[in-house]
Amino acid sequence: MPLETPPNIGQIVEDLCKMSGWKLKPLCEAAGVKYSTLHQQISRRSSIPFEVIDAIAHTLGRPLTDFSNYKETSISKQVAADRILDILQMISHEEGENNPKIDDFHKAVQSSGFSLQNLGEIKQYCDIYFPLDGEHTSPHPLKFGEKSPARTILGMSDSTTYYQRLSKMDDKLKAGARQDHERALTEDFFVTTVRIDEIIEGRRVSGLYMRAMARLKSPDSTPKTVLFTQKL
Repeated sequence: MPLETPPNIGQIVEDLCKMSGWKLKPLCEAAGVKYSTLHQQISRRSSIPFEVIDAIAHTLGRPLTDFSNYKETSISKQVAADRILDILQMISHEEGENNPKIDDFHKAVQSSGFSLQNLGEIKQYCDIYFPLDGEHTSPHPLKFGEKSPARTILGMSDSTTYYQRLSKMDDKLKAGARQDHERALTEDFFVTTVRIDEIIEGRRVSGLYMRAMARLKSPDSTPKTVLFTQKL
């Protein structure tokens, strides 16, 4: 069942729409949300599913924490990440899906002491990138995990197929990926969301994904950016 958000979430949605210069109906169309249903939920002060709030946040370019009912005027990035992880533990998943989740990745990263060598079996679900630097000014992969969505869903097996797929993707999607990799230069662990709707080798790949990025040391003590992706 979908996660329900706080009762005053409808007012928050309306306020953020006004602040961002959006009217509710065109915002719903852009976010792929049913306007009539959301309008009723707001009018009745009903709860709103997490997936709807996430789609609206993505369209408005707002973090999920803007939609929370916490009273703090500001929160740390780590607290925001922890809250998202708490949400993840409550989200339902497809029956029979036994793949690890982002909270499993978070635990593995902490247990490893932020060491790539000690990451364990979950590494096969991860993608490893070189950090952005003078040589790599755009995300450059080192290795795709044998069971990672990048390989199993997007068909990325090496840097060649990565750049082939990337060149055909939406510019906003590519810009968002670069922003996340830039953020990984200064943060050890964080979580973001991304909505994908692309045609890959004649097959449509569409859905909402949660991405966790961690900065881990490789055996030679050089940092690597590790990406773990979970489909919601």
